[in-house]
Amino acid sequence: MEEFTLSLPESRVRQRLIEALSRSKPFRHFKDAVHRDLELRDRWFEFRDKAYAAIARDWLAAQGIDAEWSDPHGRA
Repeated sequence: MEEFTLSLPESRVRQRLIEALSRSKPFRHFKDAVHRDLELRDRWFEFRDKAYAAIARDWLAAQGIDAEWSDPHGRA
């Protein structure tokens, strides 16, 4: 969430996400802030999915597993 927030250009949206992450219950506040804006929500899900995929690739590589990847959503 922090990496995503810091990847955004300086804007009110970025500042809102920074504030959400600095409050108590940062996960809840981040989620609420992201879901207010459908375009931002889509960008967040794409960023999150790529991050999860990178974690999985790194773990598999550390285990010596050479995996073939495909996107179930048909995105590049």
